[in-house]
Amino acid sequence: MKWFGGFNNQTGQINDYGFVECQGKGDIWVHRTEIYCSESDLKEGTLVKFELRIYGNGYRASNLHLLNLSE
Repeated sequence: MKWFGGFNNQTGQINDYGFVECQGKGDIWVHRTEIYCSESDLKEGTLVKFELRIYGNGYRASNLHLLNLSE
């Protein structure tokens, strides 16, 4: 995980999106509605798994979960 949420000074609200670092694809956008774990667990460096979806001219993450290394 690169980052998620945080306060946006321009809108005066908490962000409902973030970015995942993805090897070979760069930073991938993810929206709160595609996250299936506690948002408080999504700190920088947290390992996650997700489905990569084509979105416009780029990609977005869907079905994002914390990575369980025992799987």
